[in-house]
Amino acid sequence: MPRPRKYPEELLERGVRMVFESGRPIAQVAADLGVHREALRKRVRQAECGSSFGGTASTSPAARSIG
Repeated sequence: MPRPRKYPEELLERGVRMVFESGRPIAQVAADLGVHREALRKRVRQAECGSSFGGTASTSPAARSIG
């Protein structure tokens, strides 16, 4: 049985959007949202690479420059 997720998907997606839109450091956004900075860093890196959980890849810099 897989362990339950510590943070809701919506919260991590919001964090990824905040990092891309505001340009603030990942650690600062994570502290504001109350999530561990490494959890958010992992999701930001996944979004940058295009591997998506819940559609966060559309907010990556590469995706924004195409459209």
